[in-house]
Amino acid sequence: MGSPEDERVSPGAFGGQPPPNWYPDPQDPSRARYWDGIRWTEHTYPPRGAMAGPTYKSLGTLARTLIVLLAVTLVLGMIAVFSDWVELDLLGRIVADPESVSTAEADASDQRQALIALLEFLLWLGTVVVFLVWFRRAYRNLPALGAESLRFSSGWAVGAWFVPFLNLVRPKQIMDDIWRASDPALPAQPSATGNQQPVPFLIVGWWAMFLVTNLLSWYAFTLTRNAVSTEELRNASAVNFASDVLYLPLTVLVYLVIARVTRRQEARANQLGASRAAW
Repeated sequence: MGSPEDERVSPGAFGGQPPPNWYPDPQDPSRARYWDGIRWTEHTYPPRGAMAGPTYKSLGTLARTLIVLLAVTLVLGMIAVFSDWVELDLLGRIVADPESVSTAEADASDQRQALIALLEFLLWLGTVVVFLVWFRRAYRNLPALGAESLRFSSGWAVGAWFVPFLNLVRPKQIMDDIWRASDPALPAQPSATGNQQPVPFLIVGWWAMFLVTNLLSWYAFTLTRNAVSTEELRNASAVNFASDVLYLPLTVLVYLVIARVTRRQEARANQLGASRAAW
């Protein structure tokens, strides 16, 4: 009997009784069944009851999409920082001398800030969606990369970001496991939870910067919402300016994390000859 994948053809290609070969199983077209020239045999491929092993899905396309989004985010972030600086200068002039700023100038500044905020939100939303898909896929790849067990279900790779307080630690724990279990230097069957090698400063710095930047953004939003005077609005704008400044190195760190993890998983998959999904 030859290999089913080499010999699989269709009985319809022959007149009369087809010759012995592997053909699509009439009862289950997803597998092949061996025809002995007279009747269907009990031999199927894959064999009945066989369990498919975990498959590896490349992060390449998602990573490239994220890199483009992050590049646009970086450019828009620099524009936002410049706009924040101009806004701070305008508010400072209003506090010092309200008559020095015209209504038209103030309205134009508000409209510019609102437009930039809208563009940032839309870009942030698209980037978050793609990042969560990338993050979940990276975690789901670990069994195919030899991890014997995972500390968390793959659903936590998305859900953990939205659970209050838990989202301060769980996504970092998952990223730690992704980093460790994707190491090309590991033996063929490592333990995702047993490998407690320290993660590099890149991962620690990314997470610390993420927490600080989001805390500042939340604080700026709270100050802006509660501001009742121009001076209070200027203080809120100053905090928002600091948040936007920190968002620039955070964007670079996110890029580095995505690029490094993607390369590690590809190298690990190539090393193991991991079974790859079709897409």
